[in-house]
Amino acid sequence: MALLGNEFKDTNQTHVVRLWQAYKTVVAHNEISGSSLTSGAGRHALKLHGPQEVELVPEGSLGLVHRTQYVIVQLNTFGTSGPEPVGIGPQNSETDERLKDILVEKNNFLSNFGNSSGQLVQTSLSVWARYVTVRNNVFNGTGSEKYYTAINVSRRGLEPTPLGVRVLNNTIYKMDVPEGYSELSGFALAAEDANIVIKNNLIQYPVVPNRILINDPGATNTVQDHNVMTPDAGMIEPGNGDYRLAAGSLGVGAGTATLDSGSTPLPVFDDFLGNARTIPFDLGAYKYVASP
Repeated sequence: MALLGNEFKDTNQTHVVRLWQAYKTVVAHNEISGSSLTSGAGRHALKLHGPQEVELVPEGSLGLVHRTQYVIVQLNTFGTSGPEPVGIGPQNSETDERLKDILVEKNNFLSNFGNSSGQLVQTSLSVWARYVTVRNNVFNGTGSEKYYTAINVSRRGLEPTPLGVRVLNNTIYKMDVPEGYSELSGFALAAEDANIVIKNNLIQYPVVPNRILINDPGATNTVQDHNVMTPDAGMIEPGNGDYRLAAGSLGVGAGTATLDSGSTPLPVFDDFLGNARTIPFDLGAYKYVASP
């Protein structure tokens, strides 16, 4: 299945795009925004879930065979759809739906893109799945709730606990401070997570009472290094959508090219614009390119 080059927007009561089974699927070059415009209930721009385990049957029968697996979500713009524009995992906490082997790369998650939804964005991307790679994305939380997290990795309910999720070379930006108390997190994990890798991410957040790079309550074997959170990351003009690194940016040459403490190469091969990654790696979704 392929969803390519579409504009999906502005549903009154529902999610915008809902894929309840996606096997060997590509979702790319779409603009998806504006869920549940006339309802106060939260809905997703993209809801990616799967068949229940009890619905799967042996191959060769006429029933469902595959879980949601081998999915690429790439080069999309996800806009207003609070509280979570994109949810990858079971449709609810009571359903055992198992998703795995999913790539989320080079997308724009823009909290104020499109018509306002019934709720503001609180978490741009929620991952309730296994073996998901999230790389080279831009998360702009401008216009979001005063409590904002770019990426959440946790267990939603009955499905197996998250395992092997990799969050690599993403750019996260928010500089507006909503009135009242604010809490800004780059990433949120859960105690039941295991083997999560978070590397080479660049975050520009204002100074607020609670500003947390990684909210980790004790997940097992978390690897987190070469991430930077700062009020000024040295991007060219992020307020106008230019998240490229300027000369002298904290992100230039500050990354790592390895996945672990050994020599396993980091599975990030180019940047948001397709520029090949070279050692030393830069932070964020954009490789630094000097002006001619």
